[in-house]
Amino acid sequence: MIKKILFIFLSIGVVTSLFAQGKLSEGKVLFGVTYPELSGEMEGVKDMLPKELTVYFKKEQSRTEMPSSVMGKLITINNTQTGELMMMMELMGNKLAVKQTKAELKKQELAAEQEGLLPVISVIKLDGTKMIAGYECKKAIVEVKEKGEIFRSECFYTDKLPKMKDQNDRLFKDLDGFIMEYSQKQSGIKMTITAKVVIKQKVADQLFTISPDYKLVTQKELEKMVSGLSGK
Repeated sequence: MIKKILFIFLSIGVVTSLFAQGKLSEGKVLFGVTYPELSGEMEGVKDMLPKELTVYFKKEQSRTEMPSSVMGKLITINNTQTGELMMMMELMGNKLAVKQTKAELKKQELAAEQEGLLPVISVIKLDGTKMIAGYECKKAIVEVKEKGEIFRSECFYTDKLPKMKDQNDRLFKDLDGFIMEYSQKQSGIKMTITAKVVIKQKVADQLFTISPDYKLVTQKELEKMVSGLSGK
């Protein structure tokens, strides 16, 4: 149960960190998160799941802040120029941070590919549009084939904002626009992340660094801690 909750938080954090590469060079995007479908066991912890989040962006950098009753405030920082991905969270009363370089992320991808674990992703562009946060958005289905299963995710994007430029993003690489809404369903859980408003404002540089009160750990150390929690 706890592991599923953590998966939802981490999935939202990584995906939304890829959204903040729009026409504006500096500002923030407010997103809402809804759960149209939840499995029986997850319905009981619905109040613990995130309902909103904020993404700050400044040129090639973005920062996602998401309140969490499980991990304090989950923070994801993405630098599309260096390819670095950083995450900050609280587990078992400890403030922890993970930093992955472009080379480390590429190594993980190659290892997954060699083991036949790298998902096969295809995009189906559809007719129809939808207005989201003042932008006319086109519709598409992202299909992911992984471990013998097929997951289909619906998204809306606008060509009024430039295509995202994130070398770590495989889901949306074939879409020529900025993702404004994304829905995914997996393991009986469907969640939808929707942009509510885009705001132009100044963003401080320190928001894109790891705070000194967080202890830096490796990805493997973090996974071990999460596995320990799920066993309880």
